[in-house]
Amino acid sequence: VSSSSSSTPASHSTSNHSLAEAATTQSRFPPGTPCNPPVTVIGIADYHTGEADCLYFSRGDHIIITEYIDNEWAKGKPAEFKTLPAGYFPRSYVQ
Repeated sequence: VSSSSSSTPASHSTSNHSLAEAATTQSRFPPGTPCNPPVTVIGIADYHTGEADCLYFSRGDHIIITEYIDNEWAKGKPAEFKTLPAGYFPRSYVQ
């Protein structure tokens, strides 16, 4: 597991801090650009935070991107559990 986190981008702590602030006040995330049709990507590292609005996933999980927030963030849901609510995650954690 620690090897996965060492493969995560160095910008994670800065971006995660921004997400933590944004998750507490939803309006800090600008409206996203819908991804139509939705795109399925694969997690390249584990992404788990304590924020309720974040999407939690593990390396190898398939994720459906529903919106692009900006160049660093996207909103999506796990492909295996499409009924779960969408959450925010760093785009650098998927490919």
